[in-house]
Amino acid sequence: MLGWLVVLALGAGPETPPGAGLDTPRCAEAAKHCYGLRVHRLGVTDATWDEAFLRAQLTHARQLFAPIDTSFEIVLVDHLDDQPVIRSRADRDALGHRRYTRGFIEVFVVDELDDVDEPIDITGETRQLRGVHWRDRASRDHRWVIVSRIAPEHVLAHELGHYFSLPHGTDPYSVMNKAPRADPPMAERGFVVAEQKKMRRAEARMRSSGYLVPRR
Repeated sequence: MLGWLVVLALGAGPETPPGAGLDTPRCAEAAKHCYGLRVHRLGVTDATWDEAFLRAQLTHARQLFAPIDTSFEIVLVDHLDDQPVIRSRADRDALGHRRYTRGFIEVFVVDELDDVDEPIDITGETRQLRGVHWRDRASRDHRWVIVSRIAPEHVLAHELGHYFSLPHGTDPYSVMNKAPRADPPMAERGFVVAEQKKMRRAEARMRSSGYLVPRR
């Protein structure tokens, strides 16, 4: 059920206008391919916090995807009355079952996102994730991104890397390498050349099949 709606976008592709009134970047003019993100916010909401959080995540993702001529813009932000604490695989499935829209990338922002593979850390506390790329187990063609409100600004870019076919990597300069490290600093990390080539192929497949619909 919808609680409140900041921006409503109907349909897919270039017919849908960018989200008026939301101060987040639109697709870069220089980008060859532009895709819309539909953002669904669960739990406690704060318009100022939401906007700053989304702007930081989107800005970082746009920077990292620029080398493959791909950019993103938010076309919808709404608030859902669903449970904002995601505990299980079934919880992850349920998020997107009713909200998958072909042509767009669905992004869910939640209060807590439990690690379903390693649920307990060494202190006995529930292990929390910053984000995850999730495929609907009932329909593997359907996928979405889940981001926790504790996510640092690079997390959306990392999860979109998964969305565009990348696994976790080992190159220290890759944002897909999730190993803790201070060197290189986060500002110097991105998608390495081999990852960029793989993402270009994935983007082309999704675009040609109509799974993603360019906004221009």
